[in-house]
Amino acid sequence: MSGDRRRLDIQGLRGIAVLLVVLYHAGLHVPGGFSGVDVFFVISGFVITATLLTDLESLGRIRLGRFYGRRIKRLLPALAVMVVVVDLLALVANPVASLHASAITGLTTSFFAANAQLYLLGNGYFDFKATIDPFLHTWSLAVEEQFYFVFPAAIAVAWGVGRRRLSSPNVAGIVVAAITVASFALAVELSAGHLLTDAHRPQQFAFYSSLTRAWEFGVGALLAFARVAIARIPGRAASVLSLAGAAAVIYGAFHLKTGTPPSYVTLYPVLGSAAMIAAGVGGVARSPVNTGLSTAPLRWIGDRSYSWYLWHWPFVVFATALFPGIGIAPPLAAALALLPAALSYTWVENPIRRSSSIAGRRIATLAFACIAVPAVFSLMLLGANSLLSRTHGVSQWRASQTPHVDVVNGCHDNVPLGADTPTTCTWHVPASRGTVVLVGDSNASQFSEAVIDASQRQKLNVTDSTFYSCPFVLIRVINDSGAEKPCTDFVQQSLRWIEKTRPNLVVIAARTDRYIETSSGPGRYSFGLYGGQPTYDRGEKARLYTVGLSAVLRRLDAAGIPSIVVIPIPRIPTQVATCAMVLAVTNNCAQSVSRASSDRELAVAHAALAAAVSQSKLGHLLDVTEVFCSATRCSGTAGGLLLYRDDEHLTTTGSLKTTEAFFKAFIANTRP
Repeated sequence: MSGDRRRLDIQGLRGIAVLLVVLYHAGLHVPGGFSGVDVFFVISGFVITATLLTDLESLGRIRLGRFYGRRIKRLLPALAVMVVVVDLLALVANPVASLHASAITGLTTSFFAANAQLYLLGNGYFDFKATIDPFLHTWSLAVEEQFYFVFPAAIAVAWGVGRRRLSSPNVAGIVVAAITVASFALAVELSAGHLLTDAHRPQQFAFYSSLTRAWEFGVGALLAFARVAIARIPGRAASVLSLAGAAAVIYGAFHLKTGTPPSYVTLYPVLGSAAMIAAGVGGVARSPVNTGLSTAPLRWIGDRSYSWYLWHWPFVVFATALFPGIGIAPPLAAALALLPAALSYTWVENPIRRSSSIAGRRIATLAFACIAVPAVFSLMLLGANSLLSRTHGVSQWRASQTPHVDVVNGCHDNVPLGADTPTTCTWHVPASRGTVVLVGDSNASQFSEAVIDASQRQKLNVTDSTFYSCPFVLIRVINDSGAEKPCTDFVQQSLRWIEKTRPNLVVIAARTDRYIETSSGPGRYSFGLYGGQPTYDRGEKARLYTVGLSAVLRRLDAAGIPSIVVIPIPRIPTQVATCAMVLAVTNNCAQSVSRASSDRELAVAHAALAAAVSQSKLGHLLDVTEVFCSATRCSGTAGGLLLYRDDEHLTTTGSLKTTEAFFKAFIANTRP
């Protein structure tokens, strides 16, 4: 297959690949849609190798100047335009938390090194910090461009060695096969956490590195080497092969999980796409699947797949930042990205790659411009970020990211109260008259400033020990990964220490509604009695939560220790980190909700907590809702200050706003 003779079914397969990626990024229930990138890699390996072999077989050499000229004209102008436009839009629409990182990624994108930059930043592809970077998707372009740099030379050298031994195709094919096997083995080992230490993040290296992705290109390349033999496959066998390939790609799209690095499971999209490509080598008419791939709609998308891939992700990121909490915004943005993609295809890609006047030194000039111009714009974005950081709104965002004092002191961990509790987790006051203990999950951690301030005003020490995603209840709490024991041990051991030391007051807080209400998807929890079967049923979980909290409060009662159980704060849409720069600058990152809807949302959790406290002699409820809500609305801001860092966690400023409520509760309930 020459570079000029397109396989229409391969264009359709490109359309399928980009659709998978776009659907995944738009959040439309295609959990393994990111595997569309693997399909692209296989296609590139096949097409590029077939082009190179055509030169080698007809001329005995690779016309490297022609090859790189075509790649430059095909890829760089559209990429440069995207980077420049996104850099400009970022000043308004970029998430405030990622503007600096976005500028750096845009800069490295211009130099075909975004994959290395994202790895060095420590952001996994599926990590939150990565998903608010509008240039995240360019990691795969960097891998592909790095492949283009190295592969033609490797093939040329192997062909030359083989020519001296009278077997150029065999030697070159063996070299490609060896590279493919070695790359796959490396990907598997790193994905399993081997070869590199945890500090070097082997899974992230496996995901981003061109070394661990080379095998995907290699599979496509091997198809090109074997295309003459593949063309002899009988028609019925080709049909079966293409059907199996399509099934494998579809299986991967719906069964690969977020967070999956390239390893054995990546064989589904890789071998599946390879099977469909192979089935069409002898003519698409032999296979219904390949005939379907050749239809006009899929070919239309496939023709524009590169541009749509370039534009869809920035649109998704910006829409999410500009319209927080509006679930339809990402898919609409992904669809709207077809407009700049079509414009880029018509006015940038096609005119430049088809222009016969852009040749020789003009190609070098074009390459320089396509690297330098977007790099300059990314550097300008870095400078603009420094200026915007001085605005009140952005300064407030930065302040909202200040960690709570117990996190700073190492108290927000899975270390239970006892001998191993860090000394920094007790705040002493002169002439202390007792101790307050704060326990619970991250929603207890968020009150650390208020509890410490209120306690010290009453000459009370504070000991703080909280554990992320672990409510302080005596039942089985099992998270979505099946983990249970650390939480159980934390509560049991901490409770024994509390009974032994008998503090003057215990404050318990947790995101009770989240544990009870979330029954499916990420972050879900099941509850169960010790020795019993866990359940996801909301009503049963509410009952079990009451049982588990009651058991804790009874033991505190028996030890003569008063307790305060804090009702969860209202959930207020406050995606501060993903908030668009224009919203941050104008102090509009936090929203508000109606008091009635907030009360309804917390009603089940409130009832579960109240039922447990009603069975306790020394237990009391504390509701700080009035700090954030009027009679009609609940707001995440006050006086231009951000009180919430996200939907359900307070900033340090927000925590201190609750100090007076804790102070009054401590006066009324602390044991003398």
